[in-house]
Formats: sequence, structure tokens, C-alpha cells
Amino acid sequence: MCLRSQWYHFITQWKDNCSFNYRRFLSTHACCFNICSGAEILMTLAKGLAACSCGDKGNCSFDKDGAQMCACDYGYSVKDLERNKICEACSCGDKGKCSFDEDGAQMCACDIGYSVKDVEGNKICEASCQKDSDCQNGGVCGKDKECVCKAGSSGDFCEIVDGCDKLECVPEISNCILNPTNKAGMCKCREEMKLYVNHKCIDLCYPDQCKNGGVCSIRGNASFCQCQGKYFGERCERECGCKNGKCRVASSGEEVCDCLPEFGKFSDNFCTACDCGTGANCTFVKRFFLIDKYCICPDGSKFKNTHCEDPCKSSPCKNEGTCVSDGKSKAKCECKFPYSGPTCEQECYCGTHSKSCRFGAFGKTCECEDGYSDRNGNCTECNCGENSFACFFYRNGMKQCDCYRSYAQRNGICMGMCFSDEDCTNGTVCTRLEKNRHFCECPPNFKGDMCEINILCKNLYITCEAMGAACVVKGSEAYCECPPGKKVDLHLGQCKGKIMRMLSCFNTLHEILFMI
Repeated sequence: MCLRSQWYHFITQWKDNCSFNYRRFLSTHACCFNICSGAEILMTLAKGLAACSCGDKGNCSFDKDGAQMCACDYGYSVKDLERNKICEACSCGDKGKCSFDEDGAQMCACDIGYSVKDVEGNKICEASCQKDSDCQNGGVCGKDKECVCKAGSSGDFCEIVDGCDKLECVPEISNCILNPTNKAGMCKCREEMKLYVNHKCIDLCYPDQCKNGGVCSIRGNASFCQCQGKYFGERCERECGCKNGKCRVASSGEEVCDCLPEFGKFSDNFCTACDCGTGANCTFVKRFFLIDKYCICPDGSKFKNTHCEDPCKSSPCKNEGTCVSDGKSKAKCECKFPYSGPTCEQECYCGTHSKSCRFGAFGKTCECEDGYSDRNGNCTECNCGENSFACFFYRNGMKQCDCYRSYAQRNGICMGMCFSDEDCTNGTVCTRLEKNRHFCECPPNFKGDMCEINILCKNLYITCEAMGAACVVKGSEAYCECPPGKKVDLHLGQCKGKIMRMLSCFNTLHEILFMI
């Protein structure tokens, strides 16, 4: 029997082929009339009752093999909870399809140009780029696969340009792009070699504008002719009489011959080979009846009647150093850490906490990490406490702390100075020390955090404890004193009977006193 709400549909046939208006139920031989469907279906068979539910966010049905199927509402997807399928919230945004894997984890299948990103703990499909060309208007693809737009543009792919809505570019013939000059929108014709003017695209190059094989090109909002071969001029209408060079028209209107690379001007319209070396140019200077040749090298240096040579040709830099020209045809080595010197021949090591090392006129110089300073050529920990703004070492290795106001160096750290005993705590007193500075110190013959340790008793503690006595200080004298009602037994060295004081100590002198 099929059950849906209060309607009952009985299985009236049990055979291989079902009659009209009957359907085979699942994969059995049972023929059921008007099989139920919907969000909640109960079917009765000999083996019991089968439930079909996808929750309140989807419609449930069975396929021909009896497997449950869920048609979920928008924003929901099928999730298998211990083989019971149910429609649960699942969204990757409007640029992807959401589903659940076998473990119930959310998966996103994003559209082209979008990728999965974690936004506040939720997976969502957001715009992504793979290369700079994916970003419009000069934007670049950043390390997070997001377009980094130039000023004046925005959007996932920098496709939105400021001011485009006011320009009203004609979409059939133009696009609104970012003007790199003023960081605002501008209308550009879709066809090359045309300029957008008053909502129209006009030709900047007109027929036969350039003569003698010249090519019309556009630079900005103007056209110009690129001349071929020996022709020059505004329209390539003039023939150049310059050998091994190119002609141009100077501001005065005169023809000027510019020599080609590796050629030098020997006369007004004649350029001759320099023979100064690869990449070098030359110039010729007339001196009475003589002509001197000067080689102008790629690094800018100039030599008379000689060749330019690459100063790095001999590979003078050692230990993987990089050779560069210093502009005077001399080699300069840029060394890799930890090497230094003219040819990177000296190993410069300042320890594991160094940032750089170099040799100078005064020897090795170390640049150290924060919290470390150069001490005899090694980056050594240098800490003066939270009340300092600098710590360094002198050449003799002595530590120096630069302290804030009202603090001074004491025992390697910046400590607060005092002006009277009222500034001190824990039994300390304001004491004048070196350089006329005052610090809170324990009274004479005492030490400890609370000044509770008497220095005079230092050598008597063990002796007094072994006797069962206590160390007592009076004035500048320390001695062992038996507890009340006891005295010292000289044979046993223990406190017995009457009171006795013994082992008086003044500085390092010990003597035994008997008091009965």
C-alpha cells in the first residue's frame, strides 16, 4: 500500500507485467496503482514501511531502483547524513555551484574566471586572475590572484572606470578606458588609427599622407610618418644624403646627419666605422691637419685612439660576486654575503645575527639584527632593558646603554635613579654611587630582593645551623647564639642547657666566646 497524507493506494497486482494505470513498485513484482510522490511518501511492502524525506527545503522522490532523490530549493544542496539524504544550506555565491562531499564538507564548482576563497570561514566563488592581462586598464594580478587596479579604476577585473557613466561613449564604435594621464575615463575607438571626437571616430591618417613608403602612425591624439630608408621629413618627402646614418630636420630647418650605432661622423654627411668595440660610438675631432678619433664606450667613458674593452671581461669578481662597470671603464664587484673586498676575496662574517658585513678603512664593520650590536667583529646580544633606547659596545668590548631620562646604566641595564630614601622600597636606601648617581641599594652588609640576607652571617650559617643555634648580628659583629634555656656543650659542639654565645665573627676573624 502507498500512503500519502490521508489517501491510500492499494497494491492490487503481483505479476511480471503491470496493467494500465499501474506501475511496478521499485524492483519488485508488486504493481501499485497511482504511486505517491511529494515531500513525504510512505510505501508499504511485505518487509515494512519505507520513508522519503529531504527536509523542508526540498522535494523527495524515488528513482526506478528505489534510491531516494532530493530536488533542493535554491541555496540548498543534498547532504548525506549517514545515508539519509537531506537538503541543507549550501552556497558558493552566484558564481558557482555548491555541493557536499562524502564527508559532508562543502565544495564549490566556480565559473570560469572565479576561484574558491575563504571569506570569514565560508567558501565562496570570487573573481580571480591568473596573469596581468586578465586585469583591465593597466591593473596587475596580485599574489592573492586578485587584480590590483590603478587609481581611477575598480571592480574584480578593474573594468569599472571613474567617470565613464558621464562620458556616454557610443558602445557600437568605442569603449570607455582609463586615461593614464588624468586617472579618469576616456572614450577610445575600437578601430585602430582613429580618434574619438564628438561621439564619432575620425581617421587621423589620410590617404597618401606619408611619401616614399612611409607609414602613418599615431602617438597620443596626433599622427606622424615613420620614414623608410634614406627618406626623412614630416611626410618623408626629403632624401637623405647621409652615408651610414639617418637624417633629421633640426629646429632651424637644417638637415642633420645622425650616425648609426658604432659609426662616427667624419664629415657633415659622412659617417665612418668607429672600430671602438661592441656597442661603442665614436667622434672625430679635427686639429689643424690631423683628425683624432675618440671612442665613446657604452659606460660613458671616453678614450683617444684606443678601443673600448669590457672591464668585466676577465671576470675579476670571486666567490660569485657580480661585476659592474663604474662608468670609467673600471670594474666594480658587488659581493654576495658574507664576502667583501675589491674582488670579493675577503670573507666577512659577523655571526649568525648579522644583516651585513663589509671591510672599510677602519676594518670590519657589522650591521646587526635588532637586539644585537657589533662587539669586536661579532654581532653580540646587547640588551639594556625596556628603559633604554640604544645599546652598543665600545672598541674595548665595554657595554654602553643609552637610557631614557631619570634612568642610568647600572649592572648592564638601565635602572631608575632616586633622589631620597622615600623613592626606594623593600628596605633599600638611596645611595650615592659612581658618577654622582643615586640608586636604591640595600643598607651596608645586607643583600637580597628584600635586603633580608646579612652578609656578615654568610660564613656562620652552616656552623650555627649544625649547633642548633642562630646567627645574630649586633653592630658590626656576628655570632652564633643558642636558643633560650640552652648552652653550648664543648665536647659535642651542640647547644645544651644554659644560654651561651659563641663563634663571634668580625670580618674574617673568628673567635669563641663563652657566656655563662
